[in-house]
Amino acid sequence: MEFKLLSDVASGGQVQLLNGRTIQVGSWSTLVFAERPSFGSYRKFCTGALVGSNVMLTAAHCVDLGDGNVRSPSIVVDDRRLRMTCDISPSYLAGTFTGGIRRIGNKLSSEDLALCWIDDGGQRPASIKALDFEVLDTRRRAVASQAVLLTGYGCTAIKIIAHRVFPDRANDEADGLLRIGDQIIERAPGQDELGNAFFTTRSVLGKTPAVCPGDSGGPAFINESGDNSAETRRIIGVNSSIDAELRADGKFDLISRLSAIGTPGFADWAQGWLAQRADAGVFICGLNKKAGDYPCRN
Repeated sequence: MEFKLLSDVASGGQVQLLNGRTIQVGSWSTLVFAERPSFGSYRKFCTGALVGSNVMLTAAHCVDLGDGNVRSPSIVVDDRRLRMTCDISPSYLAGTFTGGIRRIGNKLSSEDLALCWIDDGGQRPASIKALDFEVLDTRRRAVASQAVLLTGYGCTAIKIIAHRVFPDRANDEADGLLRIGDQIIERAPGQDELGNAFFTTRSVLGKTPAVCPGDSGGPAFINESGDNSAETRRIIGVNSSIDAELRADGKFDLISRLSAIGTPGFADWAQGWLAQRADAGVFICGLNKKAGDYPCRN
């Protein structure tokens, strides 16, 4: 499983968005993309965010092998392949692995979060040195009616089969293009019946932004809009899954589930993860390095 920088998968200096807007590649170079091994009929992809010079945040299920082992991905930067060591939130691993997902009773393992350490051998690539890393906000809880920006490299078209969501390969599949979209949080953590750490958004099929297969691990931002590149944007969650919900009129809404990072469980685990790497000088923006302190974005 090999992640790549946006600058290496995008053509030119701008990226065309699903809703017709464009963004500058340089404003989103911290978002990375990988195809993960798949044995089914659909290709599978994951998104990640660089939150420190040696740290990537992604979804746990992107690296969970389900047998007690964790996938060891790599990231290609400046023609170098750097190995990563990933650790999964213990709360997520507490679930039983069945059918490619983890469940705790009749709920999903909702703290679907992983931190990956990038081993650059002490020689940081120039493209990494040039980045302003994304900042986590673990103190602010996601709340209902709050504006949020969804991001990911997933597909643009989907289809519903037996109430399940799949990429519509006849029209589109994850293609390595970054897409972003403004949404509103419908349910805050603690309000979703499938997991206490999830917050959710509701989308009208084909009309408003939703998490798409391939967006797993993509960060959700506050203080940001697809119309600009706010200096104070903060990550409050990570894309986890999507479900189709049948409406009374026979049409479908899409329910996007995102794992919140503003939970005591994630914050405590992440701080412990950093403490184990203190001698190596590992930092995560928003945790042991403040926003605005080089090289964290403002």
